[in-house]
Amino acid sequence: MTLSEVEQTLRDHGVPEDVLQHILKTLVVAKRTKDALEKLKEEYRQVRRLVDQSPDTGLPVRKGLEQDFSRLREEASREGKKLALFLIRLDEKYERIENSRDRSRVLLFKTARRIRRVLPGLYQGDRPEEFLGARLVSGDEEAVSLGKEISDVVMVPQDPPAEDIQFGCYVGIVLFPDHGEEWPALFEMLHIAVAEAMREKERAVLYTGDIGRRHFEEELVLEHMRRVLRDGFEEFHLAYQPIVDRSLSIVGAEALIRWDNPALGSVSPARFIPLAESTGDIMAIGQWVLYRACKQLSLWHARGFRDLFISVNLSPPQFKLHDLAFRVAGILKSLAFEGRFLKLEVTEGVLMDHPEEAVEKMNELRAMGVKLCIDDFGTGYSSLGYLRRFPFDTLKIDRSFVVGVEDDPSLQGIVRAIIGVAGALGISTLAEGVENERQLDFLMAEGCEMFQGFYFARPVPPEEFERLLREGVRVARA
Repeated sequence: MTLSEVEQTLRDHGVPEDVLQHILKTLVVAKRTKDALEKLKEEYRQVRRLVDQSPDTGLPVRKGLEQDFSRLREEASREGKKLALFLIRLDEKYERIENSRDRSRVLLFKTARRIRRVLPGLYQGDRPEEFLGARLVSGDEEAVSLGKEISDVVMVPQDPPAEDIQFGCYVGIVLFPDHGEEWPALFEMLHIAVAEAMREKERAVLYTGDIGRRHFEEELVLEHMRRVLRDGFEEFHLAYQPIVDRSLSIVGAEALIRWDNPALGSVSPARFIPLAESTGDIMAIGQWVLYRACKQLSLWHARGFRDLFISVNLSPPQFKLHDLAFRVAGILKSLAFEGRFLKLEVTEGVLMDHPEEAVEKMNELRAMGVKLCIDDFGTGYSSLGYLRRFPFDTLKIDRSFVVGVEDDPSLQGIVRAIIGVAGALGISTLAEGVENERQLDFLMAEGCEMFQGFYFARPVPPEEFERLLREGVRVARA
């Protein structure tokens, strides 16, 4: 009944005018209140949809899987199966398009739709590039096989195909009840498993006790490392390995970081540098190494060793810094240090993501006189065209080509070719990992210009290195 109909009915029944108006006003207020309540209910439903569903993919969010976990666990137990949980994280290539919000939302929606063909029970993770899933499986093999299938469907070329929007994913997997029975513990294990997949570049990784223990050890190393960084790097120090020329005179030194911790003992760089790179702490560590190495070389120059150069490794995250040249220039200026005595070592892979930017950055460094060395040459993208593209001064022959070269014709052919290519391009060569006289003889015969390795000296503290500068390296020559 409308308000007008109510009014007419009341008049027909002889209701006094003042009473009638009061009733009508009350009804108007009531209707407005009802309308407002309905509007609030609809807004609440919309908010709940936003809270419970991803705006990018329309998938239920992680909380949905948490709520469904008990039901899924009971279903697995009832059917005599295992409950496989999956954490799917899009790989590094996705980051290139993530800044384009509209584009990335479309791709996320398409990617979620693909994954759901394999894994219908799909949920949105805590980040846009993460998905969670659950499925009953018979055991480990089926779970891992399903993880690889998920990876395969993500890697299928996008439609329409475009090279700059192709990406893959990493998949971490845990099983109920094998790895645990409660959601919080299993969820943490999922993150550990996907981190392992990312580190090992594996499509899918099933959590194991060994992976968990290694993660715990890494967390312990990170905890100590961050304390060292807060306290001023007091546990870090640099060791220096001689670089010699064809006369076996020391012409340079490679600065290598070392860490001695009261609780952990001597911590290998191979153990803590990758962790520092993954957390971003490598920026502070790398800057400290660069400053300390240049400062030490300044002292040696002041003591008469004026022609000595220092070689410092740049980690991939360091090289990608937009203000790398500015940071290097700041160190050189603060120490009144000439750039021509600094050689920065860069690995092959870091240059390939954005080669044009890499060339520009390298030219900025060379404009300050800084020398550039390609590290571990021959283990990645190496080619003649690659070498011509980037302005390197030195090519370091990886030790994997040096160890055993004295007896292996195939290694000899590779090293001979590397030295020949470098010579044709006007790039000097440095062989690392030289361990005996026969290796040195072969490298010298082929025209290699500089050498480094245990045959001459191990990395040593600055005081011991200065003694080597004064006395020279001692090698047994027939």
